[in-house]
Amino acid sequence: MKRKYCTLLLIVSLGVTTAYSQSEALENGRSAQELPEKTSVNYVDSTLLTRQSTAKVQRSDSEVKRSSAMPVTTGPLDQVTNDNMIIKGSLAVGIDAVNGEDFGNNTIVLKEDNPRIKFDDTSASEGFSDNDWVLLANESGQGGANCFAIEDATALTQPFKVMGGAPQNALFVSETGRLGMGTADPLKKIHTVNGDTPTLRLQQDNSIGWGEFTWDVAGNEANFFIRDVVNSNQLPFRIFPAAPTNTLTLKKGTTGGSVGIGTNAPNCRLDVTGIIKVSDEAELETAQEGMIRYKENHFWGYNGSEWLCLADITENDEEIAALNTQIDALNARIDELVQIINDMDVPTPIAQPVDQPQAGIEQNYPNPFDGSTRIKYNVSGYSEDAAIVIYDLSGKQLKKYKVFGSGVITISAGELYEGLFIYSLLVDGQVIDSKRMTISQ
Repeated sequence: MKRKYCTLLLIVSLGVTTAYSQSEALENGRSAQELPEKTSVNYVDSTLLTRQSTAKVQRSDSEVKRSSAMPVTTGPLDQVTNDNMIIKGSLAVGIDAVNGEDFGNNTIVLKEDNPRIKFDDTSASEGFSDNDWVLLANESGQGGANCFAIEDATALTQPFKVMGGAPQNALFVSETGRLGMGTADPLKKIHTVNGDTPTLRLQQDNSIGWGEFTWDVAGNEANFFIRDVVNSNQLPFRIFPAAPTNTLTLKKGTTGGSVGIGTNAPNCRLDVTGIIKVSDEAELETAQEGMIRYKENHFWGYNGSEWLCLADITENDEEIAALNTQIDALNARIDELVQIINDMDVPTPIAQPVDQPQAGIEQNYPNPFDGSTRIKYNVSGYSEDAAIVIYDLSGKQLKKYKVFGSGVITISAGELYEGLFIYSLLVDGQVIDSKRMTISQ
């Protein structure tokens, strides 16, 4: 039957080591008469086996008080030596140790099934540590593991354990404090070496109520990646060898986080240096305002209610920009035409009676137009010799429409041609008002 407790109880005195020869006693400041008598008893002197309760300090030989009264009993006897013990050779401990033991290069041999060494701290004073520890080799139960472990004998836990057959340099701490796993030459604080995809696993269990989940961080000759173990080992993040500097940069911005692609100084939410490619995707289940996608060889934007083809929007913008340019040029030409008209030898506008409505014309609508447009006029109370005349930008008269009273005339784009025109209201040969009109096809 295997024992469940420690095999060797080592009790080490904190005093200066003392030999048992006269010469060595003198070298340590003792006389030969001061050497204590060796007695075999079953009594353990408490001053040798416990720390003084008043303080944990290193004690000199003079501070070690030994009892001269040693009670003796009959029966199997423990060996008690009331002084320091020096063995100039090797020590074998355990029920299987034999006479003529082959020590090899070992100084201490523990020889029996499941050997143990216990550190039993007997401190009793408040404020002093008193945790007990055990060094154990192999588990004692049938079918137990082959292992070496450090056991917290007070908490009944094993914070450190090495299994039998662990490979060379499974755990290595260098003289600089670097930790090597699989290597005896760690080059960084933590350095792991493995023949196939060195991996760090992050596993959350449900020991304190949170749901179970597992991530792997790993790398090999193909890529560095993060693996979602729970969801079919998907790889949501990968870095391939020779990826250039600043391929991806995450940085704090003035209004939040910024992402840089090809730059280490993103100045907006997404700052890309280079070309962006967007591939076609299946239909989205839920679209949100502001989304952009690529489909049917076009970019599309979602405005909150429908997907709009950005190419159409861009083309319209280009048309509008072209029209604005044309309008600017026409406006400049109109200014020139107005100056020409002002310089023409035409009668000055007639003075209208105070009690009559103001004669005049309104701006045509729509303007520009490609179908037809309408011009409202008023010549009520004036001569019947009234007309609306259309000129080109050179001042040439193109069309003349006789008008009476007040009303509206309709002009078709087909009557003229694409371009900018001036139309004026003439009463009795005098110009009452002039305005601009544009025809676009």
